[in-house]
Amino acid sequence: MPTPAKLISALLFAALAWWTAETIRVHALPDGMVVGRFREWVALAGLIIGWRVIGVRVSGPTNRGTTVTKAITAGIGGAVILTIGGLILNSFVKMISISLTSRYTEVGQAAEAWMDFMWSDAMTIANPMVLGTMFGGAAVVGLVGGVAGRTLQ
Repeated sequence: MPTPAKLISALLFAALAWWTAETIRVHALPDGMVVGRFREWVALAGLIIGWRVIGVRVSGPTNRGTTVTKAITAGIGGAVILTIGGLILNSFVKMISISLTSRYTEVGQAAEAWMDFMWSDAMTIANPMVLGTMFGGAAVVGLVGGVAGRTLQ
């Protein structure tokens, strides 16, 4: 059921995800690297996670809000889901695109490359600006969503 907390959490988390993707582009990637629609895809994932994860948690079991601690934790949990899911998906897409050029002859080679890509991507985003933006902003999103869940109903 739609609630104000879900809507606000989804919109704010989508904006945060877009901003974090821009922070990755500026602070973690080499200058001049073309990222295509990376920010928009991350914002879409943020919208879904904001609605389905953070919004549900901050709405509470009776749709009347939750505690501050649970709201902040919901925001940080959403950031963890977005970060880990993004790492897994991005590295998998890289591996698939390379495997379509017949570079790997065995499944084990492709799986090893997938893990290498995932580690490389993790080291790329292990930047204090990126992680601070994502997790600090997610705590604020959870808090604002929790407040919206209490006051707007």
